[in-house]
Amino acid sequence: MTTFPIEITKLYHLRYLSLRDTAVSSVPRSIVNLRHLETLDLKRTLVRELPSEILRLQCLRHVIVYGYGSLPNMIPHGLKALKGIDSLSSLRKLCAVEAKLGETELLISIGRLTQLTMLCILQLGVEHGDALCSSIHKLKFLRSLRLDSRSDDETLSLEFISSSSLQLLQRLIIVGRVVENSQERLQNLTNLSILYLSGSKLQVDPLKSLQALPNLVSLSFDDRAYDGQSLCFKAGGFLMLRKLYIVTAKNLRRMTVEDKALPHLELMCLENCKLLEETPLGIERLKNLQHLFLIDMAMELRTTIYRGSQHENYLKIMHIPGIYIGTGDDGHWL
Repeated sequence: MTTFPIEITKLYHLRYLSLRDTAVSSVPRSIVNLRHLETLDLKRTLVRELPSEILRLQCLRHVIVYGYGSLPNMIPHGLKALKGIDSLSSLRKLCAVEAKLGETELLISIGRLTQLTMLCILQLGVEHGDALCSSIHKLKFLRSLRLDSRSDDETLSLEFISSSSLQLLQRLIIVGRVVENSQERLQNLTNLSILYLSGSKLQVDPLKSLQALPNLVSLSFDDRAYDGQSLCFKAGGFLMLRKLYIVTAKNLRRMTVEDKALPHLELMCLENCKLLEETPLGIERLKNLQHLFLIDMAMELRTTIYRGSQHENYLKIMHIPGIYIGTGDDGHWL
């Protein structure tokens, strides 16, 4: 499907409309006829703008306009800023909108959508920092938040996280460089269950700030989220964590799992960490670990595991039922 089916706009009592995964690129002004519409799902379509008439649909609760560009970069795109979006006072989900270069009007408007539970903002820059923090502090019901920076040169602050804000937040995705040491604010998010950091370029081990989060079940460091040389999972830390992903940690040379850390970990994925030549020290303590993925890792690590029982790298992981090793395109289960 490449064209919005105009007949749909005659379904005056329609509440849910999804054109997800189609090639539709525009939405007609006649969508204003759908006065009872609650959900507009245009995920993975070519739509980048909505007509201003959308602001008259006061029943709208979920607006999902989100997709990815073409390979190889796969840069995400969302909805171009729509002036007056704060008039949709019933909105619960807004994913995603793009911040304008040099302007803060969109961020200020979002702060008035106080019923939001899910929010995704793309193309953020340094100039948006104050307005972003001020608005997010007003969104007391947020459960899912994603923030993407405009480029690698832009730095995102986590000043919007405080002991009194985002108390219901369960899912946080930050794509972009983060102000050093600001990750300490993450320890205030006691209901957080999923944390994904990408391109943050942290130099200080962030695990110290995260290990006591009582509900964290999935942790991902992707695309140079961490640029330090060592990671240590301290004793008694990450008591609820089930899934751990560490991808493209280019300077990582050593991982340590202390006794009684990660007691419930079920899946560990290490990918493109070329300086890590040994399996994590203490990985043999992870008795609940069911799956270990070693993808595009150092040749030294792969070679010693292939040698089997003659090398410590293999002995430390032989208790794991499922071990996948190889490259992104070519690998196998041990």
